[in-house]
Amino acid sequence: MRLLPFFNTLMLIGWATTASAADVAVTQSYQNAVRDASIVDAPEVRQDLLAIDPANPRLQWNADQTKIKVVTWKSQDSYDRFLKPYAQTSGDQAFVIWVSTAPEVQQLCQTFVRDHANASQADIELRLKQFLGLHPDWKYDVFVEMWVSPADLFRPCVDPEVTDSSCNLSFQKPYPEVRGIKDYPEFYKNLYFADFRSQPGVPWTGLGYTYDWGNPQNPKGASEFILKPSSSYEVINVTPTVAYCKTPAAQ
Repeated sequence: MRLLPFFNTLMLIGWATTASAADVAVTQSYQNAVRDASIVDAPEVRQDLLAIDPANPRLQWNADQTKIKVVTWKSQDSYDRFLKPYAQTSGDQAFVIWVSTAPEVQQLCQTFVRDHANASQADIELRLKQFLGLHPDWKYDVFVEMWVSPADLFRPCVDPEVTDSSCNLSFQKPYPEVRGIKDYPEFYKNLYFADFRSQPGVPWTGLGYTYDWGNPQNPKGASEFILKPSSSYEVINVTPTVAYCKTPAAQ
């Protein structure tokens, strides 16, 4: 039987459904996603990941075309403690920052707001958590847009280069190296175990895109990247979630 996208399912059972029924549906959808993402199959490899290329019209560059705009979703506390006071990421590979390129996420949530005029803040936040493969109970408050150098990004997959549009299924020798990461294959393996062996689990694809657990028939979410340890960044905007989804994306 064909599954409906998760938010359409909620619409069918009614926005006024009891909180407990909605919570059960959300939890079950998330758990299904974690299980599905834990086993990677060849058909899940995508050929349409965002490539970091000056010729790519889906990216936003600064005036001299040396840096691209990326965005990360954070709690206010996390931003205030770990991003705002600094202009460089931690040198510790355990504290890397995950980002997507602007305006991909903003366009998704703008479309959701347009198509669901009565959506509450909680509805908007849930759709974003689905698209970005995040746990429904985690707290996020602001979108942080930053200028970064393309050379400071890598894709969290077995072939971490960012200039192509796909990820491989397995490592090939010689093993890739990433600046600031001591042993990249070990780093990648640890990401897998941290996501799937720890509770509550994360539906991480390892294929360069987030797992959209709100759309299980086609769960490709955002193209995802990581800022290398000790990478410079310049914060451009810090915008509350709902405002970000209602603000026209900069060109």
